[in-house]
Amino acid sequence: MDVSFRVQGFDHDCFGFSLPDTLEGLDSPSSEIGRIKKTIKFLTTSGSASAEQPTLWQLFTLREPKNMATTQIVKELVESGVHYGHQSKKWHPRMRPFILQKRSGIHIINVQETARQIEAAADFLGKLAANGKRILFVGCKRQAQAAIKEAAVACGQFYVNHRWLGGTLTNLETIRKSVNRLHYLEGIEKAKEYKAMSKKELAALAREQAKLARNLDGIRGMESHPDAVVVVDSAREVIAVAEARKLKIPIVSLVDTNADPKIIDYPIAANDDAIRSIRIILQNIIDPIIAAKN
Repeated sequence: MDVSFRVQGFDHDCFGFSLPDTLEGLDSPSSEIGRIKKTIKFLTTSGSASAEQPTLWQLFTLREPKNMATTQIVKELVESGVHYGHQSKKWHPRMRPFILQKRSGIHIINVQETARQIEAAADFLGKLAANGKRILFVGCKRQAQAAIKEAAVACGQFYVNHRWLGGTLTNLETIRKSVNRLHYLEGIEKAKEYKAMSKKELAALAREQAKLARNLDGIRGMESHPDAVVVVDSAREVIAVAEARKLKIPIVSLVDTNADPKIIDYPIAANDDAIRSIRIILQNIIDPIIAAKN
C-alpha cells in the first residue's frame, strides 16, 4: 500500500520510497520507516517544513487580505532581508508594534508594517519634490555609503555619506565657509601665490582638499536648510537626527529594532545593516521623487 503524505511541499517521492503496508518497527532506528520518521523530524525542526510553526512568508502574507501590489513589495522586502532585526536582548521597547515575533534570539520585523511605512514616506517625499523642495540623504555607515550617494544623485538631492560634521544643519554658516575653502583649494593652480608655494605646502593643501571634498561633496550646493532629511540608521546618526529635530525638519529614517521610532516623523522599520535591504527601501522612496521632478 502506497500511502501518500506531504510535509510542507515534501511528498513521499522525494525520499525515494513509499510507506510499506505495515507500521511495525516504527520506532526502530534501523528500519525504513524509522529513517522516514527521522527525515521528517529533521525537516520540521530545521524550519524547512513545519505544520505547527508557519514559515515567515506565511506569517507575512496570511495575516491580511490579499493585495497583489502589497504582496509583491512584501515578497521583495523579505527576499532582501528587510525583516531581520537585532538580537532580542538589544531591542528598543518602542519598536514593539513593528515586531512580528522572536526566532532564535532575533527579532523579526513585520514587513506588512514596513510596506505601509514605505508608502507613507514615499508619498510625503514625492509631494515635497513636486513643490520644488530639497531633501538631504544621510548614511555614513559602510553598508549605506554607496546606496545613499546613488539615490541622492539619481533624484538630484543633497547627501552626506562619509562623516556627519557637527553643525551641518545648526551651524550652516560655518559649513558654507568650509565649502568656499574647498572651492578655493580646487582652483588654487590659478591663484597668484601658487607658484611661490613649496612642494610641502602644496602636499598639505592637497590633503586638506581631499578631506573637505570627502565630507562636503554632497552638500556643495546646500545654501539653506533642507526641507526633509532621509536617514539610514537613526541609532547611529544621532547627531544628524538631533539637529533636524531642533530645526523642526521632518525626518524619514530606517529604524532597526534597536532604535527609537518615536523621534522620527516617518519611521520605516527595517534591517539597516544589510546592503540589499537599504537599497530596496531607498529605491522605493526615491521613485516618487524622480517621477515628481520629471
